[in-house]
Amino acid sequence: MNNLSLTNYRFTLIIGLLVFIFNSPLKAQVGVPVASIHELDGLIQMTPKQTGRKLVARSGSFLGEEDILETGKDGRVTILFRNGSKIRLFENTKLSIKKALEANIINRAFEIEIQLHTGSLRANFLPGQQIASIQTPQAKIKVDGTVFRMEEKPRSGTTISMTEGKLLVNNGVSSIEMLPGQRLSKVKYLDELSAKLENMKTQIFMNLTPEVVDLSEFNTQKMTLTLQLADLKSSKVVRAAGKVYLESDYYNLRLPSMTVLDSSGFVRVPARIRPPRVSDKAFDGQIVIRAFLDSARHNLHGEGSLVLNTQGTQPKRKLLIDASQGRVHSIE
Repeated sequence: MNNLSLTNYRFTLIIGLLVFIFNSPLKAQVGVPVASIHELDGLIQMTPKQTGRKLVARSGSFLGEEDILETGKDGRVTILFRNGSKIRLFENTKLSIKKALEANIINRAFEIEIQLHTGSLRANFLPGQQIASIQTPQAKIKVDGTVFRMEEKPRSGTTISMTEGKLLVNNGVSSIEMLPGQRLSKVKYLDELSAKLENMKTQIFMNLTPEVVDLSEFNTQKMTLTLQLADLKSSKVVRAAGKVYLESDYYNLRLPSMTVLDSSGFVRVPARIRPPRVSDKAFDGQIVIRAFLDSARHNLHGEGSLVLNTQGTQPKRKLLIDASQGRVHSIE
């Protein structure tokens, strides 16, 4: 075989291999890590499928298909999937990954099926990054770009609270699409879901000072974030203390990951912000900040979300936020 023929053969082989990889179906991830665990608090135990032995989990431990994760009476832990989606487990919770499939393509398309056996969680699934579902003994939900809270109790059933995105819920007799600000309470397998639908009554309200930040200067700016738990209709203060988990989708916003509401349901938190990286062409000027109570005891309280206005990196605009409906309106 001459050099030209050998070169053509190698080129054809490489092209064929790439076509196979990019068109291959989703592959099962048994024994292959699809997520890792972080931000552990209290006793956290995991049971890997490969060994079947329960062990104490540690930060950075990996989870794969058919693995089980459990929290103790004071336990809380974050599951971080490889595509950036997150689930926060609260105390006395048992969860297993029933299916984890991943396509061999650059953007990492996932199909994830999760079983919530008992306990409660808060989830933030990124839009367009996966086909995801969570099942309890009473119901099954399908998510897409969804932020929600979910609780399963053996006697009372499944409760789901919606914050953002789309959520389709099915049980043995009916199905329903939930909207932001809605809750399904204590659903059983044979319940008519529409009869269980209600609006959330309380929520963390958020305010950031200054309201608009100019990122045209390459320096660090100080801000103050205030949180207040209040009634959604009357805006009356709800007096309840508790730990609050803070998160943002912007890498140059410095916030404590955790803070605490005082007895009046209020806290003031310092924050710092820097401009985006010069190489970051995807930054659109919108920064989302979220806050939720980090305990199963507060499952009935809705979480707060806020969009920070920035200037200096994109055309100026205002964002009008309707927290009760979970809607954001942009005005140029």
